Amino acid sequence: NTFSVDEHVALAALADRASTAIATAHYPGGDDAVIAAIVSQSGGQPLDIVALAQAARDRGATTKEDVAESMRTVTVSNVRTLPAQLREFLQVVSLLNEPIDYSLLRRMWPNDRQLLDLIAAASERFLVQDETQLRFSHALLADAVLETIPVKIPLRRRIVDALSSAPVQTVEDRLQIAEQALACGDRDLAHATLTALAHDANKRGQLRLTINVSQQLLQI
Repeated sequence: NTFSVDEHVALAALADRASTAIATAHYPGGDDAVIAAIVSQSGGQPLDIVALAQAARDRGATTKEDVAESMRTVTVSNVRTLPAQLREFLQVVSLLNEPIDYSLLRRMWPNDRQLLDLIAAASERFLVQDETQLRFSHALLADAVLETIPVKIPLRRRIVDALSSAPVQTVEDRLQIAEQALACGDRDLAHATLTALAHDANKRGQLRLTINVSQQLLQI
């Protein structure tokens, strides 16, 4: 008779010792540095430990750089299989400067229930929350999500519209409008935004900001 064995793992984040045991079980040939990199980059998430260890094993990973490449491959694959709304949410977040404030996301997703559900789903494996801000749990995750965006301009335009819709724009809002506009090839909007910001900063006697923005203008 042939028997099958089911493997069960907890879904909560694991301590390093348990994470190391799982990683080693799925990549028995990995040296200590590789196993440590798998544990670190997985954030203790059991599903990620298994996927990352298996990908590292398949690649024959021998360095932490190999593990980083395995993580990129696994993340790209995972994001492409996510529900469309959650995938788009992560893609938009990957284009924003961190930390990302909830107020900006609320302008892009005005339905609070939908936004909270997206944040909760993304926080399981991709994002960490810090009071009213979000960021990716690892820079490699953000880079991998970026790779799944076939055309970035429509999402960047959406970000510009959301930033521009704020009743009162902060300095960071205006800097990001210029950055996103420039990434879309809209040099006129980027130039106009930075020119107005430099003028306002100069009027307020904010010398460092004036110089910084003026330097950015010279690069456009």
